[in-house]
Amino acid sequence: MKLLRSTTSITYETIAFCVLLLIHLIPLFTGKFFPTSDGAAHLYNAELMKDMLLGTSPVHVEFLEWNIYPDPNRFSHVFLTTLLLVFPDYIAEKLLLATYVILFAVSFRYLIRNINYKATFLSVFAFPLVYNLSFWYGFYNFCFSLIFFFLFVGYWLRTQYNYTLKRTIVLIFLTLCMYFSHPVSYVFSILFLGLWIVMDAFRRNKPADYTHTGYWKRVFLLQIPKPDWKFLFRQIGMSVLIYGVTGILLLVYVFRIGASAYYYPSSKLTQVFQLTQLMPLQFLAQDETLLLGILYHVLFCLLIVCVIRYQRMSILHYVVLFGLLAGLALYYIFGPDGAAGGSGMHPRIGLFFYIYVVIFAAFYAWKLSTQRIVYMLVALISITLMIVRTKELLRLQSVFDEIMTAQEHIPAHAVMLPYCFYPIDSTLERNFPIDYYPLKHYSNYLLLGKKGISLDNYEARTGYFPLNWNLDKISDPVQLNHLNDVMYEKEHVRSIEFHEEMIGQPVDYVTLVGVHATDKSLHKDVITELEEEFDLIYESDNRIVHVYKKKTLGRPIGSVISAPGKERPLAKRTEATLD
Repeated sequence: MKLLRSTTSITYETIAFCVLLLIHLIPLFTGKFFPTSDGAAHLYNAELMKDMLLGTSPVHVEFLEWNIYPDPNRFSHVFLTTLLLVFPDYIAEKLLLATYVILFAVSFRYLIRNINYKATFLSVFAFPLVYNLSFWYGFYNFCFSLIFFFLFVGYWLRTQYNYTLKRTIVLIFLTLCMYFSHPVSYVFSILFLGLWIVMDAFRRNKPADYTHTGYWKRVFLLQIPKPDWKFLFRQIGMSVLIYGVTGILLLVYVFRIGASAYYYPSSKLTQVFQLTQLMPLQFLAQDETLLLGILYHVLFCLLIVCVIRYQRMSILHYVVLFGLLAGLALYYIFGPDGAAGGSGMHPRIGLFFYIYVVIFAAFYAWKLSTQRIVYMLVALISITLMIVRTKELLRLQSVFDEIMTAQEHIPAHAVMLPYCFYPIDSTLERNFPIDYYPLKHYSNYLLLGKKGISLDNYEARTGYFPLNWNLDKISDPVQLNHLNDVMYEKEHVRSIEFHEEMIGQPVDYVTLVGVHATDKSLHKDVITELEEEFDLIYESDNRIVHVYKKKTLGRPIGSVISAPGKERPLAKRTEATLD
């Protein structure tokens, strides 16, 4: 079946799409930095990479070393490092995120139009999908890999029957971009192409009764027609050429890192509930639940129409896409949440599930009235989501700004140990001014421009990001895991002394976020150690952030800065005064 492709023209839908795109850039400019869970670590490490390339920070060379292996999770770091050579850190971050939002929407639209230009209205789904849970976690490499996935699949569908040298080079380039962004999108592109090629080979040898009824009758009677072997081997050969280099790199990566998996402790029923409630799309606010519920019903209705009225679709499209959707749903419910050193698989798999629902719907011939209703409804949901999310980001930004006031009290070249105490028990969240999870790697922002070392640099211990801990300095980097990830649960909080032994030198500064609202029985030893060996030199107005300085550094003791320009006598710190 020949795909329906577009002609270039400006329509009312195109104008509406551009307006929606501009609206969806607004949340990125709610503050100086855009707080996500891992985003601070990515920006901090990009700055480390820039300093190490320019040779401007000897302390980084002492603690860190280059990862020389061609692993994934490289694209956003290289992009950010390049931007940092020209722009300040906060502008570089905004340019990175704005580029993602724009290219996500445009590339998704490109894919839909290459499938069926009469289904262009479905590109409006890019907007509720762009700010997803993976983006909120700060999985920037994965987010950019989605862009390359859309471009690759769209371009491949356009050129699959007419390969040329130029087109083959473009496809190889896009697979390289996918691989060096994130392997999940890369693997899903392989699954998509593999199923498509196999089904297309069977379709080309179709018998006279190759209708939907005749096809399923033959499948039931195990009378499946033979594939077009010549076509099949040709397509497989081209796929091997396109994926050859990156396939070898992926195998080397998995062999080096290991393919071990772990499962999130959650019931299967809960997983089903999360998938049907669009939890992988929940960005920040609890108020999103109702809006995402409406969006789920829109997606569900589109899927049901495609499944029931399958006669209006090609068997090739139907089997490939329905098979992928079934596989994604099964993985989300029963599959591991982490594999090959990575984590957070379920939000990524869930996002791909919704993307494939829209792709599935793009192969269907929709009535014009249905197109208009769906477009207006999804556009309204997207705009409302932006209003809710922007409001929540402004609330979070005020707290984030308070945390950033600690930056001026940390000097250059400091070695800093951060702790972030936040609850995982929903009954305790009312005691917190914010949900601290988005700020779990906040300390990386505090050291921007300082050329210092944050012992919260989780990237340096994973083994697959551009920078690793220097094994000559830190013999067992894995032990530096979860330094600031101190949840509200009965877990061992490693002491400051333990970390000093790990790095072979004293910790200069310790920062605490959220300590005023946590159960002191869980980290009493840390507080006691701070009182004995450190001075409290800064406490924010709302006591959200505290900065402690090693006493041996020689700071004149006598006052604690409680806010910029304000001083008060240093009171004796006890467990009670930290409530």
